[in-house]
Amino acid sequence: MFAQSSPSVRILLPERTRLLQGQMVDLVLEVRNAASVSGLKVTAGGEDLTSKFSAPVKAELDCDATSDFVLRADLQSFNTAGAVKLEVSLTTDQGTVSDARDITVYEFSIPSGRRRNVVLFIGDAMGTAYRDAARLVSRAIVDDSGKSSFRDGFFDNLLEMDKMPVSGMSMTYGTDSIVPDSANTGASWVSGNKTFLNAINVFADGTDCKWRFNGQQNAANLPFMTDNPRVENLWQYLKRRYGYRTGIVSTAAVTDATPAVQGSYVPFRQMRLEVAKQFVNNPMLGGRPAFDVILGGGADPFMAGGRTDGRNLVGELQSMGYRYVTTASELKGVNFGQPTIGLFKSGTPRPASNGIATATDANMDVAYDKLKMQRPASEPNANLGAFTDQPMLDLMTEKAIEVLSSSFAQVPFILMVEAASIDKQSHPNSGRGHDLGHD
Repeated sequence: MFAQSSPSVRILLPERTRLLQGQMVDLVLEVRNAASVSGLKVTAGGEDLTSKFSAPVKAELDCDATSDFVLRADLQSFNTAGAVKLEVSLTTDQGTVSDARDITVYEFSIPSGRRRNVVLFIGDAMGTAYRDAARLVSRAIVDDSGKSSFRDGFFDNLLEMDKMPVSGMSMTYGTDSIVPDSANTGASWVSGNKTFLNAINVFADGTDCKWRFNGQQNAANLPFMTDNPRVENLWQYLKRRYGYRTGIVSTAAVTDATPAVQGSYVPFRQMRLEVAKQFVNNPMLGGRPAFDVILGGGADPFMAGGRTDGRNLVGELQSMGYRYVTTASELKGVNFGQPTIGLFKSGTPRPASNGIATATDANMDVAYDKLKMQRPASEPNANLGAFTDQPMLDLMTEKAIEVLSSSFAQVPFILMVEAASIDKQSHPNSGRGHDLGHD
């Protein structure tokens, strides 16, 4: 879509790029329709960044027959707050070309005595209609005397979220879509930047045509799926710069989009094998683990049998000092200190035929089913299989906070907690499975 007859250079950053001081981002330049490239000059706010860029590398951009190049300066950051103009110029065989981006760098620092814990609760898919339904069901209760707690248009007691001092809404459009998904909306809240449908903390590039628009999301195209420019998310930023402990809790598979945005950088949310690998070897943390606590479903991409590379990621984490739990009973015994991974549901671990995902995305079962409550005939029966001892979301949250907050040095933490069943049960329109009171 970028092809043109004369040479050009493009900086692969959105028009409105927003970064915190020191937040890392890949700076990637794409040069099109040029037989040769020389004389690169890159400045940011007057500072010369030219030496940080690689030599030009031949590339196949836009799936056409033109001669193209890519130049990269990965994991760069800007430490001066304010408006930064990134400017690039270079010489091609047909003359000089240039491009520029205005980047807003926001001042951000946390003195050691003011580092607060952060817990982000996500009710996946819970828009205002679900919130209204939850309020009506849980707060319009008739007591034993026949008195209703919802009278004359008023509730005796509102939802706890209704009582919060601040409320707001955001526009969640993606760079390429009006209706987004959990991946690019999640990327927006963790990185501060918009991206495209199904993308996690990366921007579009000229090799996306190899896989993104033709249904060819597979291992053969991995080189074109792992080259998109990355932007650091808040979990790695706070861990890297301020020593925060980090965690995720979800009733979905932990490599699903919402938990994945806190710890990975991929252009396609179903790259579950790559997401799990980055949880263990995170690119923003020099190959260290992304999280101190991981609790949820989806064990398959962490097991040797579920992976094309045969790595036992759970075992690798255990060798780094992590404890591993697989049931609610085991989780109840977890206490302070040791980093923890808990995976409470799996399928039969094996890679998917595309070589980038697992054959099964094993989300945890909903509370309604874990409590062995009878579903109506219009909904599927529960099938817990061998996983009859799965923890509730409140227990996972409690234990995550215990582990993350246990430090003699009072190390702060940031934790994401996702009630994923709202979304998972909305797709088949299974009302009982929403079970907002538990999951």
